[in-house]
Amino acid sequence: MSKRESGSKYIEELYYDYSYYVLHNRAIPHAKDGLKSATRRVLWMARDGKKYKTATLAGSTMDIHPHAAPEGAINTAAAPYANNVPLFDAYGSMGTLLNPTAYGAARYTSVAVSNFTKDVIFRDIDILEQQETYDGTKMEPVTFYPLLPIALI
Repeated sequence: MSKRESGSKYIEELYYDYSYYVLHNRAIPHAKDGLKSATRRVLWMARDGKKYKTATLAGSTMDIHPHAAPEGAINTAAAPYANNVPLFDAYGSMGTLLNPTAYGAARYTSVAVSNFTKDVIFRDIDILEQQETYDGTKMEPVTFYPLLPIALI
């Protein structure tokens, strides 16, 4: 086997491992709660029910979500055109159906956990199974225990 073939094989294995990780942990909603990891982590950081500037909530979520900026997940969870029942109450422009990425800058928009989220997702928040975050400094829920998976709503 030549070095070129072994290098190609190495890249192919890395690509497979990373794609499996993304599909398993980030791209497809979890079957138990119907949430992707970014949305779950944003909800976890906002569990106290306060109104947050999107930039503030995104910054605090970065402690437990190292993959990318969570502003998109926050705006999608708050957008009425993207959800039958939004997970956040939105204050400011969260985009439109025709242009979902036309949301206001994170410093100008705010969100607060909706009553739906409090009643359906956070109802069993005290008994959640938790795991260490990627760097082992904090704890986060493995899944929430909503009344029914959010992906079905």
